[in-house]
Amino acid sequence: MKQSTFTKLYSTLTNAERAALVFSNACRRDGAEIDRIVSSIPIKRYEMPDIEYTLREEGINFMSMFYGILYWRLYCGVVAGIGVIYYDESDERCTEEAKEEAFRIVKEKEGAMLGLDGAMLALCAELHLNPDDVRLFTGAKPVVTVFNKEPDEQYQAFAYDALRMFALQRWGRYCGEDYGLRFDDATDEH
Repeated sequence: MKQSTFTKLYSTLTNAERAALVFSNACRRDGAEIDRIVSSIPIKRYEMPDIEYTLREEGINFMSMFYGILYWRLYCGVVAGIGVIYYDESDERCTEEAKEEAFRIVKEKEGAMLGLDGAMLALCAELHLNPDDVRLFTGAKPVVTVFNKEPDEQYQAFAYDALRMFALQRWGRYCGEDYGLRFDDATDEH
């Protein structure tokens, strides 16, 4: 009885309101509430471009956006650390310990950036994408480091898995369908 009351309540909402509620409940990991909201969404039939194309094109965009987020987050960390390393020594806040910590952080971030770049290049090769296009999309540049020349292999593995997850749309289940599995079914490829 309670579920039909919720469904009835949710059916009075607009799709924009439902989407906001699904997002809010997803953040709280409340799958039962998401199912109630989704069950109130009207079902409509559409003509659209082939699902193989649509899912791959969306996935490439999502992957590129996530790459850009990781890239600029790491880039800002490197720039901030370099700023501390070369900060005016006449300032009492500029201690040798602060510079050493900044140097450690910059090396760590540079290693992660090299790992991220390696992951993006490997995934682009796998998906037959031009990495320069991904960089153009995100405003990123090829990674050039100052203090660290070795990629962080653990970060590279994380970045590859995460970027691949976005590219192939395997981030979760929506409306009772796993879009990653739908893509595999539609294309018989990974």
